[in-house]
Amino acid sequence: NINNNGSVNKVTAAEGVSGVTINGNIVKPGTSTDIEDESTKITFSNTNRSATVTLPENANINDYAVLVIGLEGETQVTDKVSRIDRDKKVIFSFEDNSSYGLKLVKTNSPGVILGEIRFITNFPALDITTLEVLDSNIVTDLNNESNEIKVEYKSTVGDLYSAIETTDSGATFKVLSSAEEDGYEVANRVEITDGMIVKVTATDGTTTKNYSVTAKTGSASTLTVKDANVVSLNGEVLTVKPRTTVSELLAAIKLDDSRATVEVLDEDEEKVSGSSNLESSMIVKVTAQDGENDTSYDINVKTENLSNDTDLRAIDLNHATVNNTSGSRAITIKDDNKIKTAGDLLSAIETKDSNADIQILGSVDGVEVADSQEIVKNVTVAKVTAEDGTIVKYKIK
Repeated sequence: NINNNGSVNKVTAAEGVSGVTINGNIVKPGTSTDIEDESTKITFSNTNRSATVTLPENANINDYAVLVIGLEGETQVTDKVSRIDRDKKVIFSFEDNSSYGLKLVKTNSPGVILGEIRFITNFPALDITTLEVLDSNIVTDLNNESNEIKVEYKSTVGDLYSAIETTDSGATFKVLSSAEEDGYEVANRVEITDGMIVKVTATDGTTTKNYSVTAKTGSASTLTVKDANVVSLNGEVLTVKPRTTVSELLAAIKLDDSRATVEVLDEDEEKVSGSSNLESSMIVKVTAQDGENDTSYDINVKTENLSNDTDLRAIDLNHATVNNTSGSRAITIKDDNKIKTAGDLLSAIETKDSNADIQILGSVDGVEVADSQEIVKNVTVAKVTAEDGTIVKYKIK
């Protein structure tokens, strides 16, 4: 008796039959399904849609065959004999939700049944239309609706194999030279070219689907802005505020091809360091992967409509006060020992205009104090640079 899900709740083997396999278990007349004899049997997998045969050691597969029986209730409607392949497997075309029987027989005595299984097919859905990306550095785009794959410039077939996999673990895929009948499997070392396909084969071994494959040309040499607070782009001109450094600019742009290269060059075409301030005589040069295509962007340091506000204010008047009067600018530190170092001083004051900048110098004509723990002395000054580049200095009292 066979349940709707294909399981067996009662087994009776016919008299004179040496062995019957139900759901992979050999059954002999008058015995239960847990018999230990596993030397000869036949099993069926819904997942792989195939039958697998177990034969005695040293058996010749040519001496055995599988009889396929289509059933309607208890009535036999079709039968055919199929030989067993070298992997001891037999693959058939079955209809879903149908009853079948498989009998293992000797080719010279097909009336003697060595193993038998009856089952109801309930095949899992064959999801062969989807691939997934394992390495986005190789596969830059994969579309399971349009069946298209895009790979990086100069990617090889071997790169592609390592960068994707099927969502159905039972499916397989290979890279072919084309979708035509004469398309051949391409060697791993070969670079991907347009026209190649990825052919996916389902677990049934017959259902297939093709994905077209294209490779980037490696010629892209353009950029976009990702931080408009730092830079704006108009055509091939990059506009920045005064005192914007090379590093700040490079962090604010994005290359359209991540594998292209970018550098800032001065008027002598020498590379400019990251800490240098940008100047209008400089350019940004983007070179494509192929090394042949490049785009140059002019630097425009903005000077119009910029604030010249250099005023300061104290964050806490209990610790410091500020005089913003022209000619007598000064910061007065209260005698409460709260402001001792350069770092303390920077924490106690701020610019009224957020676009202005403060530096602490060791003297009126000195350099910026590098160590925030340096003691504030009477000769220390605060240098304020406005957005438009205007500079004033505050004495420390």
